[in-house]
Amino acid sequence: KAPITKYTIAKKDIPDTDVTLTIADWIYGDDANDPVVTGSTDGANVTFKYKKEEAQDTEYKATRPSRAGKYVVQATIAATPSANEKILTKNITIAQREAQLKWSDLTFRYDGEKHMPKAEVSNLVNGDKCEVIVTGEKTAASDTPYEAKATELSNSNYKLPETVTQQFTISKGTLRPVVTIAGWIYGEKANQPKVEGNTGGGEVSYTYAVKGTETYGTYDEIVKGNAGEYTVKASIKKTEGYEAAETTADFSIAKKTASLEWKDTSLTYNGEEQGPPAIVANLEGEDKCDVTVDGKQKKAGEYIATAVELSNDNYRLPETVTQTFIISKAEVSLKVSMDNWTYGEAARNVVVSGQPEGTAPKVEYKVSDAKDSTYTETKPTQAGKYIVRATLAAADNYRAAEAKDL
Repeated sequence: KAPITKYTIAKKDIPDTDVTLTIADWIYGDDANDPVVTGSTDGANVTFKYKKEEAQDTEYKATRPSRAGKYVVQATIAATPSANEKILTKNITIAQREAQLKWSDLTFRYDGEKHMPKAEVSNLVNGDKCEVIVTGEKTAASDTPYEAKATELSNSNYKLPETVTQQFTISKGTLRPVVTIAGWIYGEKANQPKVEGNTGGGEVSYTYAVKGTETYGTYDEIVKGNAGEYTVKASIKKTEGYEAAETTADFSIAKKTASLEWKDTSLTYNGEEQGPPAIVANLEGEDKCDVTVDGKQKKAGEYIATAVELSNDNYRLPETVTQTFIISKAEVSLKVSMDNWTYGEAARNVVVSGQPEGTAPKVEYKVSDAKDSTYTETKPTQAGKYIVRATLAAADNYRAAEAKDL
């Protein structure tokens, strides 16, 4: 009987040259590439696992990586009846996605605060968030543009682009000042204007104009303290941070109320129109001011004069502008004379003087020692001593008068 010989046919090891694992790198956010094993696998099942490049071999997982980084892909060719299990590895990279920067807030006005533009990533994928760290903030206004720089991204799946700088400007700030000034009464001390909102502390100058005009000058040139409606303009010079600015405000210098002092309120009839004059008793400095008075009268009586106008525009009439005055009847300086004559001669004429024009005094006669009740208008004809009397009755504008010649 022939002897039986046992033998074993071992499974072969697949040579490295017979199979190849390939997979292309890709960029974060793009479609992932699939690993491929090519070569003589004899139809064996192939599985793939992944780990970070620096991780231990025990950390391989079947989940395909999605974040940017360096990884190792492992392909396992399952054992077959004729071949042993074969493991292949391949290093791959998911490259960072280059961020597209979108800049905003490129122009500023000086306000004393620090400023710089903002940047954001405009090509985010997968609902990502990514903050851009920017440096280069500035405060001062400048005619030369500043430069801001994006220095870092908060999401490691993205990388900064080649161009990371952006110019921006800070122009001089715009002031919005407000000037105020309180009005006053003519003759009082002038109030001074005040400005608020001069943030830059620029030098302020004030000029004045009559309200409604554009002719500005100094206070002494335009206002001179006179009553009226005016405009004050505050002009602020430009500073390092702010443009020059102007602002205006209207104000009034009110007329001073005149204190009227009436003169000659008791008058005597003189045949002319007359009335009491008034003067302003509270004039300032060397001011002059005439008072126009209406209400002059001619006849004797009691009347009211009214101050209607002042010649100086810095003053105004007071609330009470009237004054009672009296024109008294005039005294008549009546005189009478008559020359003596001798009985039998022609009687002499009586001469009466001093009577108002247009009046006719009554002339009467009596014996010197006779009672006044014996006066008669008949001129005497008998020899003797007589008294001639002229009388004038009281009238609208004259008192009664009497004169005698003994």
